[in-house]
Amino acid sequence: MGLKNLHPYARYKLKVYHKETSLSSVLKRYETDIIFIDFCCIFFLLLQNGPGTDIIRQSLKDNREYDHPDLARAINQFISRVLKRIKRMRGGKNDLDVCLVIDGPSIPAKKKTCEERKSRQSNSLKNNFSWKIKKAIQQNLESRADFIPYREYLKPTAITTVTKNKKQQKRQDDSNDKKKGITYFHFAAYEADAEIVYLCNQLTKNEHGAIMSNDGDLFAYPGAFNALRIIQIDWNSSSIPVTITTKSELFRKLGFPTSKKLRLLGETKMAVLASLCGNDYAPIPIATFNDIVQVIRQINCPGNSNDISADKFLQLVYEELIRNKDINISNNFDPQRFSIALHQFCIPLISGVTFDKFRCCHYPGLHINIDKNIIKQLDTGSP
Repeated sequence: MGLKNLHPYARYKLKVYHKETSLSSVLKRYETDIIFIDFCCIFFLLLQNGPGTDIIRQSLKDNREYDHPDLARAINQFISRVLKRIKRMRGGKNDLDVCLVIDGPSIPAKKKTCEERKSRQSNSLKNNFSWKIKKAIQQNLESRADFIPYREYLKPTAITTVTKNKKQQKRQDDSNDKKKGITYFHFAAYEADAEIVYLCNQLTKNEHGAIMSNDGDLFAYPGAFNALRIIQIDWNSSSIPVTITTKSELFRKLGFPTSKKLRLLGETKMAVLASLCGNDYAPIPIATFNDIVQVIRQINCPGNSNDISADKFLQLVYEELIRNKDINISNNFDPQRFSIALHQFCIPLISGVTFDKFRCCHYPGLHINIDKNIIKQLDTGSP
């Protein structure tokens, strides 16, 4: 679902989505060193239309194990095609590192939404990114010399930097060409959205990171403010045309703060907008996307704007939307779901890849007064 109506609003009203004729020229212009790819989002059609589709369908139907020979062979064909696309994507930029971030199971709080989506897509290969297929993909990637687990190059401490000397050593071991880019893979504990933003924001301090995904949710998570965002890609053309933007440009056009001094306020406003406009946690928006944006713009935050908690700002926006007689309020929305969405956007559940134990944790992205009952719902799906 993403964020309801974000893409059309950004594309047609704000005009912050820009079409470029060549991916390689964009990567060179932005001096991109590493790109984090939403694997299931970007390569789904390749799986749906590629070799082995019938085998994959049959494997799911027969409830075969993820290491069944037929399924393994189909996944191998699929991954080989992914590799070809990565090679094309690098173009002349041979030193580009690529990290494929792959979804784990859905966050428990989204269970109902995911079940409804599956029922609507019962005849689609959307369900092929079930845990069984992902395990088969994981097994394939781990067996290939082409791919390296991303966490191997992270210091297992709170220091959030890529271990560059290990990367260089690996390049020397694999090839005499020190400029050869590395292809990593990383399996998220749950969904890839928050994990991609976290990795790009926290682990590329000295690099020019980029994000490739057409999922609007990635704008709601704090971080990767100036990173290149590739939201559409056309693999059918030899030059690989793309549509790009940045979060900073989106904020400017939305009228949200972009300066370093007030950036946290801008991120808070975006998280509140994302919580209210319709998403996987709160599917029914409170009002139209434009009405929510206008109200958020108008609200003056008391005291130090950066210090306002996200839940307090959500309450201010909610009350103004309800009070404004010129705004048509939706029917059947659930205010509690808005709070659940806000908690996930502000303190997202991620793998905790920079800690000694790669456990799940809530990354403290934005200031919010934590509701333990909501955290329980996010973590377990239980009210």
